[in-house]
Amino acid sequence: MARTTPPTTAFPTDGPIPAGAMVGRAQDVAHLVEALRQGSNQIVGGPRRTGKTTVCRAALRSLAAAGHYTVDIDLFGLGDLNELADSLVRKAVANRPSIRRAIRQMRVIGRSARDLLVLAPVLRLHQELGVEIDVAFGARGAAAPSEKRFAAALQFTCQLAEVDGKRLVLYVDEAQELGERNHPFGDPDRITKRMRSILQDAPHVVTLFSGSQEHLLRDLFTPRQRAFYGWAGWLRLEAITADEWRAGLRPRFARAGLGITDTGLDRLIGRGEGHPRSTMLLAQQATIEAAIEGSTTVDDAVVELGWQRAMAADYALHQEVGVEIRAMGRHVSSVARRIAQGLGPYGQSEDRQNTPASVARAIEVLSRSGLIEQRGAKGRGGWVVIDPLIRHFLAR
Repeated sequence: MARTTPPTTAFPTDGPIPAGAMVGRAQDVAHLVEALRQGSNQIVGGPRRTGKTTVCRAALRSLAAAGHYTVDIDLFGLGDLNELADSLVRKAVANRPSIRRAIRQMRVIGRSARDLLVLAPVLRLHQELGVEIDVAFGARGAAAPSEKRFAAALQFTCQLAEVDGKRLVLYVDEAQELGERNHPFGDPDRITKRMRSILQDAPHVVTLFSGSQEHLLRDLFTPRQRAFYGWAGWLRLEAITADEWRAGLRPRFARAGLGITDTGLDRLIGRGEGHPRSTMLLAQQATIEAAIEGSTTVDDAVVELGWQRAMAADYALHQEVGVEIRAMGRHVSSVARRIAQGLGPYGQSEDRQNTPASVARAIEVLSRSGLIEQRGAKGRGGWVVIDPLIRHFLAR
């Protein structure tokens, strides 16, 4: 019996996916690659779970294959500024083949960057640069203040690119963490000022930022008083077209050992509304439903049952969204429900609990959270809940 690809592998939904598994997005990757290649700093913004990290990492892989140095930092996986400094140095030096091989051989890739000092290639690099890189990682670094150590790590990363004559792309994912209220990486203004002062004097380094909370990203990059004001251009991902979904989904069903009818595929794409995660989850759950029924074909009925399974699979996520919305303010829940039901945010004259001012505030909060966006008509209408699964949950 032929082995088939499991549904969760054929239709991944949990986190960024490999470049080869993307549906569409070729133009987004190409535009990002060219902008970075030309030395233009970039910010990739957009709603949550729409493929920003996947596109950014695909662009990094393309640039690395062309000979660029790359450093990929995910702030969600780091606890403080010292860990950020460690990660910067470890990933920067790994661009040198000799050091990368030594890291693999010694199996220290997950350990502190200070452990790299025992490697001969790093000692040679220390002599080559002619700077005290042990402030970034080493005995002196362990005792240094975290801000000084981070600055040394960032300076070292920039100097490495200059010495090797390489363009280095520094990618910071979940960059909004730099501005979080609990200050996991220290005072946001102090850290971003230090970053800009170092990066603006590093002609070999180009930066790429992305994050899952666009309003927090904008708070870091758009106000005039911020250090990163005017630092980078914004890139919004293009919508994945129906034709791109058809071309991408049909072979995935085949790898899962299933066929899919034309009407079933159209229904699936329509239900998913082009939203990457929701469309993938629906396809995944339809595949599971087909297996339960013992069917080798996904048709309209299986897609509808898959929709129900997808709603059930995301039940905990939807409950969490509901809690978050209730915590946003007194009138936000009712406004979110009206938008989800397609009624528009502003109630009829008999709906006296929400004033125009309170509705406007609720719209601003929901928009900043990435749950809704305005499509089509401007002014007081045109708002929609972006994720169709969350929309269905809120409408009920």
